[in-house]
Amino acid sequence: MEWNIEKEYILRGLARTQSIVEKKNTIQILSNVLLKLTGNDLTIEATDLEVGISATYECEGIAPGGVTVDAKTLYEVVRQIPEGTVIHFLKKENNWLEISAGRSVFNLVGLAPEDFPEVPVPEGESQWNMDPDLLNGMIEKTIFAVSQEDMRYNLSGVYIEIIQDGKAKKIRMVATDGHRLSLIDSDFEGDIPIPASQGVIVPKKGLSELSKLLDESEQAVGMRLEGNNLIVKRDCLTLVMRLVDGRFPDYRQVIPAGNDKEISVSREDFIKTIRRVSILSYERVKMVKFHISPSIMEITSESPDMGTAREEVTVQYEGPEMSIGFNSNYLLDILGAMDDQEVVIRLLDESSPGEIRPAKEKGYFFIIMPMKI
Repeated sequence: MEWNIEKEYILRGLARTQSIVEKKNTIQILSNVLLKLTGNDLTIEATDLEVGISATYECEGIAPGGVTVDAKTLYEVVRQIPEGTVIHFLKKENNWLEISAGRSVFNLVGLAPEDFPEVPVPEGESQWNMDPDLLNGMIEKTIFAVSQEDMRYNLSGVYIEIIQDGKAKKIRMVATDGHRLSLIDSDFEGDIPIPASQGVIVPKKGLSELSKLLDESEQAVGMRLEGNNLIVKRDCLTLVMRLVDGRFPDYRQVIPAGNDKEISVSREDFIKTIRRVSILSYERVKMVKFHISPSIMEITSESPDMGTAREEVTVQYEGPEMSIGFNSNYLLDILGAMDDQEVVIRLLDESSPGEIRPAKEKGYFFIIMPMKI
């Protein structure tokens, strides 16, 4: 196996693998990338068995073959080679890989390509296409609410389902960690092969990688469900995500229906105030308290080790006075996912979930659980 390739091309491919490969893995080969040469096409693959990526780049092929080497080491070696350099690669005995560029020569220990897990390749054409801006916006509004707890496996991804709204179809994404919930609907034309009675759960890591891919191009991406995998294809790049095997909880049960106290506030002012006040919140729970009265919301925090903080923010509200507590980090995550100047908070009482929406309906909203004051 032997080939020449410009640094720019192989570096781009290796960079895409860095957040996929596991740095400390009990299966050594999962820390590697697979390099496969066919003709003048070099394919670079990486996987952690949950998310896989495969991309092909043009090179000068000399002798075909395959090899796997440590992903991080190879990336760092190539990254340090001067720009504009054509790099020579040669596979040697026992899967060693020689890399030469100018006066520099590196020899990396490799493993047999036959032992590398196969990254699934779509067997047919894309089943549906999605606009990258639309899809990226839906990911950004939901991914932050995915659970980080290993024990709650069915909450470790974003739930995607198809909603029939009259004659129109909508694609819906929902995520929750039990403390907050995010939901967004978007109009969609065409057929997505997700049963109306059930959806699919896409892992957080896979959606994070998809978001990076969407940022790189304005072209629509093709998507396909194949077995237990969601496969995304764009040009010569394929991203594979193994769906989370589990049943997503009935999120509709936690969406409040009777929140009749509505507070409108400037999102930017609200964010800045919460950030300042939360500096003195108790580190373990990060609670801030909100006392709401007509036209004024008083936000306070306290910590037995640091002291107290209090600040007022102007709001539009005409209801009775009430107090409620929320985790400041959860609130900031929600407000950071929004892109509206004015937000609306809907409350019922101090012990019921709060609802946060943009002032103008845009098809998304968030639910946040209160904390005991």
